[in-house]
Amino acid sequence: MNGSQIQHRFQFRDSCRSFFSSDSMGDDLWNAVNDCFDYLPLAGTVDGMIFFTHGGIPRHLLNSNNILQDINNIKRPLKDSDVYGDSTFLALDLLWSDPATGDQESSVNDSDGFGTNY
Repeated sequence: MNGSQIQHRFQFRDSCRSFFSSDSMGDDLWNAVNDCFDYLPLAGTVDGMIFFTHGGIPRHLLNSNNILQDINNIKRPLKDSDVYGDSTFLALDLLWSDPATGDQESSVNDSDGFGTNY
C-alpha cells in the first residue's frame, strides 16, 4: 500500500474534498500534499548521534558501511517505483519497517499489522 492509498484509506482525501465546495478542488489539494510527501526527509540525526526514521531500522544497515550516505543517495522526488522497486528495500524500510523476523512477516494481517488488536 503506498502513501496515497493509505491517506485515502484513512479518509484524508475525503477531508480535503469536504473542506472545499467541489471534489475537484479537494482532489487538487490532496494531490499537492502527496507531491510534497515525495520530497520529505526519510530519516535524520540529532546532534550527529541519534538516528531517527518514521518506520524503523532498515535491514540494509547490516550490509552498509555508511547508511547515512546510502539514505542521502535515495533520489527525490520519491516515487512508488523507487520504494517498491529497490532491491535493498532501503526507502521502504525507512518508511514502513516493523521489527519482525521472516516468519512473523508472513503472518502480517494487512488491515491490523502484527499481533492482536483489542
